[in-house]
Amino acid sequence: MSGTHSKADQIRFARYQSIKAEVEALEEEMKDVDCDKMVKDHIKALNQYNERKDACLVLIGKLTTLEQTTSSEIYKKLDLTPED
Repeated sequence: MSGTHSKADQIRFARYQSIKAEVEALEEEMKDVDCDKMVKDHIKALNQYNERKDACLVLIGKLTTLEQTTSSEIYKKLDLTPED
């Protein structure tokens, strides 16, 4: 940049150059990655996780019935939180 640009313009341009270089490096790093496969694999893993979590919730429900207690008590007993 020439000397006629303000300091703020120079800072913005330097930041732009830095970001541009980072994008180019990431594009180079990812050039051989099959993004569609990556997304499909991720979706498959999420589906497996959700199926297992659903199965656990069914089991916790059965435990609450068998032990005649609440799901909160079962979570405490198993050292879990509802977010687990």
